Amino acid sequence: MLDVPGIRARRTASASSAHASPHGPDIGSTQIAVESGSRSSAKGDTMNRRSVLKGLGLTAGIAAAGSTFEASGWAQAANTPPATASKGPFTLPPLPYAYDALEPYIDAETMHLHHDKHHASYVEKLNIAVAGYPDLEKKSVNELISNLNSVPEDIHTAVRNQGGGDANHSFWWLILSKQGGTAPTGELGKDIETKFGSFPQFQEQFSKAAGSVFGSGWAWLTLAHDGNLQIETTGNQDSPLSSGRVPIMGIDVWEHAYYLKYQNRRPDYIAAFLHVVNWDYVSSNYVSKKAACDPTQPCRIPGVAGPTHPFGLT
Repeated sequence: MLDVPGIRARRTASASSAHASPHGPDIGSTQIAVESGSRSSAKGDTMNRRSVLKGLGLTAGIAAAGSTFEASGWAQAANTPPATASKGPFTLPPLPYAYDALEPYIDAETMHLHHDKHHASYVEKLNIAVAGYPDLEKKSVNELISNLNSVPEDIHTAVRNQGGGDANHSFWWLILSKQGGTAPTGELGKDIETKFGSFPQFQEQFSKAAGSVFGSGWAWLTLAHDGNLQIETTGNQDSPLSSGRVPIMGIDVWEHAYYLKYQNRRPDYIAAFLHVVNWDYVSSNYVSKKAACDPTQPCRIPGVAGPTHPFGLT
């Protein structure tokens, strides 16, 4: 009911009658009922009707404008990166490039959801898990997952899953680049050829491993404590760090990493991923990781890992 001084307008559905449309009642029809507070002239009734119609037109215009402004607001929000602040010691690291930087291999919408929603969720839930454990709150995420045996049983699974998700993704964003897809250089290039025969043979073996992951997980190129490279896979968000090995390069094969663009075509996604690996970065980072290896101990990561670069990346 729309009340105008001396006039009431209401919106009703057309009642079924002998004059109803053969297609059924017109639910969207509007009936304007005008009731004058006193007996008025025909001229007064006409003016009152015009006022009501003008009022209804203004109301519809405001509603339409509101819808436009609301849609615009949603569009702006979708293009605005979220704040990296979080309630707790762990924070979401900013994506080091634009959402569309890896196009056409990895689409912008996937990057937006992957970073701003999935990774952010891991960080949030990790903070919830360690709340009330001051000793754990002081550690970096890679320290937590490198020594899961020290994590209390009641939050062990949460730290393994959410901490692994945070650490894996914080590492992953840094090894991707729109200038990627060339080949490893320097010492890493030589070690890959020694271990796998050639870089193309490495790519083939790595792609096969990534395609073999059942369900959700990761495929990795890792550095073992004896300084040797190996290809391995982990399920869910498990990290090689939990087994004493250092990730050198990896691919996320959870469906949220590729489904919007590639649906169930994981092999196509894996092939596309190889075009955005920043081998220059991975190669230079490998040197410091290898230098820190002791054949008698699990590989150690040089420097003190912080919340932004949990793998000691510089």
